[in-house]
Amino acid sequence: MNLLESLISNRMPTGSTAVSVSGAAPTVTPLAGRSYQCGTLSALTLADPPATGAYTVIFTSGATATTTTIPATILGLEDFAAAANTVYEIHVLDSRAAVGSWAVSAS
Repeated sequence: MNLLESLISNRMPTGSTAVSVSGAAPTVTPLAGRSYQCGTLSALTLADPPATGAYTVIFTSGATATTTTIPATILGLEDFAAAANTVYEIHVLDSRAAVGSWAVSAS
């Protein structure tokens, strides 16, 4: 089983809390057991992530690619760069990340 499968099937609580994130350039301080649902972002900063537990950040990168600031303590995102017109799901489990993405039509 890979990391993403583990996050989805085993470690993310069934009743995980959805958190709506407002603004075009938020700073998210993630907590375990949360799913952060952002809209279309110009920038995203992840601050002070927990070392253990699972959380998810979902966002859309619009016509101009979202810039990201991600701590080096989240493994697997060292070279992450968002592309324009793409939806991202960043799943983190015990400081290890897996990213799912799919293209969306430009509006």
